[in-house]
Amino acid sequence: MSAWGPGSFDNDIASDWAADLADGGGLEMVRESLRTAALCPLEEYLESDEGSEALAAAEVVAAAGGRPVKSVGMGTAGPHALAWAKGHKGAGSDAMVELAQEAVERVSGPESELVELWGAAAAAEAREFFAELEDLRARLA
Repeated sequence: MSAWGPGSFDNDIASDWAADLADGGGLEMVRESLRTAALCPLEEYLESDEGSEALAAAEVVAAAGGRPVKSVGMGTAGPHALAWAKGHKGAGSDAMVELAQEAVERVSGPESELVELWGAAAAAEAREFFAELEDLRARLA
């Protein structure tokens, strides 16, 4: 994973996912990205690609529910995905919010490559990543 910042859209995988969503992806794309993470058994390793896509999808759900991230980082795809969310309010349904909450919990838990990678980063960078997770969690609550 190539990351340029701690935000949910600040890596190549999430940026590509967001661009695909903006280029015609549908609600099912968001749901499947969330389900991949949320349904990954705790004893199985969740790869960073799936975790990155799940966090981007969770950001879309939060935005559709009226609680978008304040800054989408340096990439251009994140704003397009958040614009997509404005036109797809169904992404902010109670069921999608619950699924997004489960996905974020799984991504931030044990056996998650993103947690492992960010845990090995410099202390300040790691704190920023975990603060971004907490902010997303709060916006989905």
